[in-house]
Amino acid sequence: MKFFAHFNTQSPDPCPLCGTKKDGQTLLVGIDGRSNGRIEEAIQVHVDCIELRATDKYGARFIYQRIPERP
Repeated sequence: MKFFAHFNTQSPDPCPLCGTKKDGQTLLVGIDGRSNGRIEEAIQVHVDCIELRATDKYGARFIYQRIPERP
């Protein structure tokens, strides 16, 4: 994962969590199965949109992303 100070608004895709291209600190998240050696396809996600949570279920601890519904 790599962090950047600004969202690349020239990209055709918005943040998958909020659906916007607002400016702000951004994280590139690699896409499973889309890498070739040291080159990996990734998506931009606003750092402010990430809300990681943890829970204990079935005797194990899980970390998950809570994604609120968009209006």
